[in-house]
Amino acid sequence: MNEQKSLFLIPDGPEIDNYEKKYKGKPRTIKPQRDQVEMMMFSIDQLIPASHKARLVWKYVEKLDLSKLLLKIDSTEGSLGRPAIDPHILLTLWLYATIEGIGQGRVIERYCSEHNAFKWICGGVNVNYHTINDFRANNEECLNELIIQSVAMLLFENLITLEEISQDGIKVRAHAGASSFRRKDKLKIFQKIAKEHVEKLNEERLKTPSDVISRKKIVENQKAVDRENRLNKAIEQLNKITEQKKKVLKKQRKKLVKKKEEKIRVSTTDPESRVMKMGNGGYNPAYNVQLATDVKTQVIVGMKVSNQEMDMGLISKMQELVIHTFGTKPKRWLVDGGYVQHEDIDKIAQINPECIIYMPPRNSKDPESYLPKDTDSHYVKEWRINMGKIESKKIYKNRAATSECVNANARNRGLQQFFVRGISKVASNMSLFVIVHNMIRSWSL
Repeated sequence: MNEQKSLFLIPDGPEIDNYEKKYKGKPRTIKPQRDQVEMMMFSIDQLIPASHKARLVWKYVEKLDLSKLLLKIDSTEGSLGRPAIDPHILLTLWLYATIEGIGQGRVIERYCSEHNAFKWICGGVNVNYHTINDFRANNEECLNELIIQSVAMLLFENLITLEEISQDGIKVRAHAGASSFRRKDKLKIFQKIAKEHVEKLNEERLKTPSDVISRKKIVENQKAVDRENRLNKAIEQLNKITEQKKKVLKKQRKKLVKKKEEKIRVSTTDPESRVMKMGNGGYNPAYNVQLATDVKTQVIVGMKVSNQEMDMGLISKMQELVIHTFGTKPKRWLVDGGYVQHEDIDKIAQINPECIIYMPPRNSKDPESYLPKDTDSHYVKEWRINMGKIESKKIYKNRAATSECVNANARNRGLQQFFVRGISKVASNMSLFVIVHNMIRSWSL
């Protein structure tokens, strides 16, 4: 028995001589022969099995109306120029990559030549990372419409009703470092330097004939212009933040102290991002992504990207979006205590009077927080009384089972950090996660 076991433990180094003496020869192994020529005949369709997930994604994309994406293509029949890549391919690549937790165009480009599922999606079409990234970054409106289509298909089949909606925010790290945040005085200096650099490059370009300008110089000039634009936007955003803080303090009958105003900072790389408190307790540049989910089916029916750290005042905006998009007024709206704002409750009552807000008041453990106060409006008093009922507290428990599950699924699919900059591009990126989520939910309905 011991002798049989030792056959699987081939010694290394000097012990090989003893091994050869004992077993009368060297061990035989099959070694790779990479110079051998083989002929393999198969079609691209045979690369993946019939039940592969990539095929399901493709079938789902075929059901969507991509006419708006097709209208953006300049290359048409009868005209000169290279044909464009079918948007069905690019959308399927992104949706399948999102399922697999891949969020970068360069990685998708590599996978298109290395992995069978991506090869099958491309179907022999060569795709580079520029085209892949541009599709995600430049189609915010079209991708947002695809979210609507993903919900509309389920509404048409009566699989969702939109009667009970749960809303929650998920904070996702921005593509900006903490060190990129600068105060106004520094931004002004950087802006001046950037402007002078662009002017210098423009002067050099005028002196040099256009056919002699190197590609390196063109790239350098473009980078300088982009930096100047980002700095201009950073100062614009800084002024915007300052005005917002002044308005908030004015309501509290206070003024913004000059020292505090001077401490306001904005990122030079992603001016629209804000430093927010994250789920781990730390502070990072991030975006606050708001998701409205149908409680019964966990289908996402509304998505909005905000750079507002707090969730207060965001219920009415989301409800307006859902009502305007689908023409249906939800009867119940579930949110956590971080959304409490009395003005928002009054606004929702005007938009949708039949909607009941299930939202615990601040200090919900204190029984007095459920009692109406003299300063409360009529709708706020009704909300407090309603949330004090046992039935309302039971309904509110559905929020965690819905929104927290949706957020966890997004995190598991790679929603840890955005690799694009600006609210518009972030919204496009987030749309892909929503479409993927709704697609997977539709498979189980």
